[in-house]
Amino acid sequence: FEAAPRKLYFKNSIKKIEILYLDGQHKNNALVKPHVFPYTALYLDPYGSLMRKNQHYTINELGFIFIARTMKSILVKDGGEKLSKNFSYHGIINKKGENCHMIMYENKEFAYYDYTVGKNESVATIAIKHSLSDYMIRSKNNLHSYYGTIKEGQVIKLPNNYCAKATLFISEKTKLPIAINLYDEKDLWESYEHSNIIVNKPIDAAEFTRSYKDYNF
Repeated sequence: FEAAPRKLYFKNSIKKIEILYLDGQHKNNALVKPHVFPYTALYLDPYGSLMRKNQHYTINELGFIFIARTMKSILVKDGGEKLSKNFSYHGIINKKGENCHMIMYENKEFAYYDYTVGKNESVATIAIKHSLSDYMIRSKNNLHSYYGTIKEGQVIKLPNNYCAKATLFISEKTKLPIAINLYDEKDLWESYEHSNIIVNKPIDAAEFTRSYKDYNF
């Protein structure tokens, strides 16, 4: 993964899929190779239904930059006195063999409000505009199978912040989050862990090509 320009290779051994994405190339589509039927590598829209189905995020949200932007958005929205009330520090915790700063966030004012859809808006553009969870918006409004623009004037429910609660484990060594648990108003919403993180490792340009020796496109 490289952040600027954005380049990434992704392999999911469980779902048997490989993805190669190069920002600005192939009309910003990603090369996707499923190692199940139909076995053919295809260029797909990262925001399209085939790549978004049952996924909380697109490949454009992979990496720590998105996490940092999301946390910044939460801080801005909560601003002032709410910061000291909503955030709490729980000391050094060993997580995945690393010493981590454990930080908890809880927004007791988390709620949903009515939002009137504007011209040419989709769930994705609304989520980006308001720094919200795309998947949470879809779930609240039963829009899981709808990836196009929403009818102008339609009223949908939006959360007033990215999540209701969160637990972060920030590595004392790298200062990066190695584990994150996010909650909606009911329960655990999503949980992610990162391991074997290598920061600023030089990556051979060949690793961002379709013909790279370790890939199977």
